[in-house]
Amino acid sequence: MRTHVGGLRVEITRPESAKFHHPLLLLHGLWTDSWIWEPFAAYLAHRGWESWAPSLTTVPATAAACALDDVMRALPAAPVIVAHDVGVLAAASCAQRGTVPAIVAIAPVAPPSQAASGRGIFAWPQFWRARLAGARVSPPRGAGARAFLGGALAVRDRLRADSGATFRAIASGRTRLPARLDVPGLVLGGERDAIAPDAALAALAARFGWTRRAYPGRGHFAILEPGWEALADDVHRWVVQTVGAELLALLDDDDDPDPL
Repeated sequence: MRTHVGGLRVEITRPESAKFHHPLLLLHGLWTDSWIWEPFAAYLAHRGWESWAPSLTTVPATAAACALDDVMRALPAAPVIVAHDVGVLAAASCAQRGTVPAIVAIAPVAPPSQAASGRGIFAWPQFWRARLAGARVSPPRGAGARAFLGGALAVRDRLRADSGATFRAIASGRTRLPARLDVPGLVLGGERDAIAPDAALAALAARFGWTRRAYPGRGHFAILEPGWEALADDVHRWVVQTVGAELLALLDDDDDPDPL
């Protein structure tokens, strides 16, 4: 179901049989949109999850958290946030601004000043103009697209130019991760990810005391590559085990009492 909240387009996936009090808030990253969560959200709907996936393509990174405030207020309860790529920045900001039970960061990308492996994608020559002038940023091409998408190259035609203000705010370090977050977290990444390498994920996990898992043979878009269901299952299990019984909705007598 599609709706609009506070000027943002939001795709809502209802569960087949609701089992959880808290919904999932799914945040996309650079050059993508809420469409990256379609298979993930549909799969977890079978597990009893309600998912909200807003489109942030028209919102600068500096304003993303404020834009999400209306979405947070519209949710039936405080959400577990699942973020991909630079979506982790908005997730962290939301956690600072309100109650968030947990955060799952998939292939998180930090600002260059906070990354463990140099400037990364923000130093690619094709993006210098955006860094200097804030011009709208086209998605990577050629070898860059292959590095960015990894095993999900089939979705290359769905990538779209991103906000220059967003790119510049992150590249300049004006949009940053906080020094600390008192929220349980899980960091997931692919061992073949050229955009968010394992060293960077390890540094992020250590920074916040979060759990980290690496998937052999996976790239930056492990949520779209073949076998992504295993990652979705891991997210489901970790959230239920970490947040605990408070997460669960009241189950009918005929429902499966074991959410795992």
